[in-house]
Amino acid sequence: LERGIACLQKCLTLDPPTAASPTHSHVWQRIGNLQEHLQRPVEARAAYESALRLDPGNTQASAALAKLR
Repeated sequence: LERGIACLQKCLTLDPPTAASPTHSHVWQRIGNLQEHLQRPVEARAAYESALRLDPGNTQASAALAKLR
């Protein structure tokens, strides 16, 4: 899980190669998922909030954030 977070954080430094590629909002949402699996709710919440700042319509991040509260 730690390696997954590190790889996803690297993705945030890159531009998505195509319009069909996951956006940075989706990457933040996945980071939040991994943080939840690691029992880190504060970090997960921050990741979901980052996802929603980039894309308020990210329903997966919004639902995950609501579940954490």
